[in-house]
Amino acid sequence: MSAVNLDIKIIDSVLNGNIDNFVVLVNRHRERVFLMTAKRVPGNDIEDVTQEVFIRAFKNLHTFSRQKPFANWLCIIVLRTCSDYWRKNYKRRELIATAYCNGTGNSDNIEWLGIIVNEKVCANYPKNVRQKELRELLDWTLNKLSPEDRRLIEVVYFEGLSFKEAAEKLDWRLSKTRVRAMRARHKMRKLLNPFF
Repeated sequence: MSAVNLDIKIIDSVLNGNIDNFVVLVNRHRERVFLMTAKRVPGNDIEDVTQEVFIRAFKNLHTFSRQKPFANWLCIIVLRTCSDYWRKNYKRRELIATAYCNGTGNSDNIEWLGIIVNEKVCANYPKNVRQKELRELLDWTLNKLSPEDRRLIEVVYFEGLSFKEAAEKLDWRLSKTRVRAMRARHKMRKLLNPFF
């Protein structure tokens, strides 16, 4: 039996009252959901957000249309849950960033931010440290985007989907996907210009 058919069989069982079988779906898709979530939220919140994804999937299982594989449907829930996470925490992120920009943040952190964008210093660091620093800068830039734009950039550039595939995954029109990607890239370029 194919993975898609097995998922549908389990879903039918859950919808027919065997709710304990949902654990089988969780076990089948836990690693993928965890890895997707880990790319999108801070480390100490990964488990909570992953759990929220499965709670939402369980509550909305009756809406699964079967037109696409369950894994695709679950990926959309992951993306929306991560977007909701950032929307909820947006004010907290802005307060932290504002403190740094106004000079009221921890001076060690401000100094460290300056170091990570200094190409000469980065060139002397071991490769793994340089990658960590660049990832921090990328995360900072992505966090300046709206949750929808961040999700789009991640789907297209980190997961390697075409605009057409991204539009399907995000349930957007192709034209909207292209325009939003262009605007998001432009904003990121503008944010990164002072550092390079």
